[in-house]
Parts: sequence; C-alpha cells; structure tokens
Amino acid sequence: YSEDLNAYPENIYGLYHNMREQVVNYFNKNSTLNCLNLRVTNSYGYPLNNNKRAWNLAVNQFCKDAIQNGKIFIKSDGKPQKDFIHINDVTNALLTIINNRKYLTYNTFNISSGSTLTILDLVKLIKNICKDDFKIDVKIIHNIKLDSNILKKKNEKLMKVKNNRLKNLGFKVDVEIKDGLKHLLEKLNGKAEKES
Repeated sequence: YSEDLNAYPENIYGLYHNMREQVVNYFNKNSTLNCLNLRVTNSYGYPLNNNKRAWNLAVNQFCKDAIQNGKIFIKSDGKPQKDFIHINDVTNALLTIINNRKYLTYNTFNISSGSTLTILDLVKLIKNICKDDFKIDVKIIHNIKLDSNILKKKNEKLMKVKNNRLKNLGFKVDVEIKDGLKHLLEKLNGKAEKES
C-alpha cells in the first residue's frame, strides 16, 4: 500500500478514515488551509501516563497479558497482517514532516515501519521474548475454533505499507519490532515486580 493509492475501505472503521481524508482533501482544494493526511499504522509502546485506552492497542494488550497473566488471547485465527510502528518512530515521523513542511509536495503520508507481521507471528515473538528474557512461559489462547492447518501455513504473501514519502524526507525507523517489544515487556515486568 503506497501513499499514491486511494483507499478502498473494507469495514466501517476504514470508511471513517477514508471520509476523513476526503474532508482534508476538500479543504486543501477549496481553502487556504494546508492540511495533511497522516495514515498511521498500528502503533505501540509503553504509555507515559495512566491512559487506559493505550492498553487497548493490540501489541500493548498482548504484552500486558503475557506479563500479568502468562497468557495471550487472540480473537482471530492469527492471520491478519499488520504493520507495527513504535510510538517513538511515530513521533520522529511527525517531527520529520513538521521540519520539512516548507518542502512538502504531497499531503498524504503513511507513517509505518514498512514491515509486516501476522498477529500469530507477533504473539509468538512476544512469547519467545518472555521465555528467553524473563523466564515466563506464555500460553497463546485462541478465542475461536481453529483449523489445525492455519497454524502451519507460512506461504501467504505479506502486505507492505510503504512509507517512501517519509523516507524521501529523511525518516528512518529507529525501533525494530523485537527491540520495541523487549522495552515494553521490560517496563511491564518491572512494574509487575514492584507490585508483588
């Protein structure tokens, strides 16, 4: 998925975002406002405050459940593909856009890592980090009945959310997914140890 592609929503959530982009484009065309469409993929990272909504982010919730309960609950077959980007990289992307605003020739940017994981691969990575770094054995629990072949499949082509426009402005991803997960899990594990 590149910034050049028009969005074709597959659900009400996507439709909402598509309508928002159309409003932004309308004001860009019909006013003196200079608006941007920032398509942020799935962000994650340890929240700076006690905002409970931050724990609704999939990665944050999976990590919290792993540390606090030793279990990760998946509400799908694990096949959905997502581009996960650390909140520090989201911040850096925004700063890159702000610092280059005089030179912008586009109004739509994908704020993405450019790498994709399935939900199942993500939770397996969390499970492995918990085992290797914290000696916590995490169980993955699917909330739906699975065909045993689903867990064996690896051949599906992963989608990619391209961020070429950001890269052309000098942006690069600083926090790889494994490092971001380790940091989040370390913070959660430290908090859990203090509460024990």
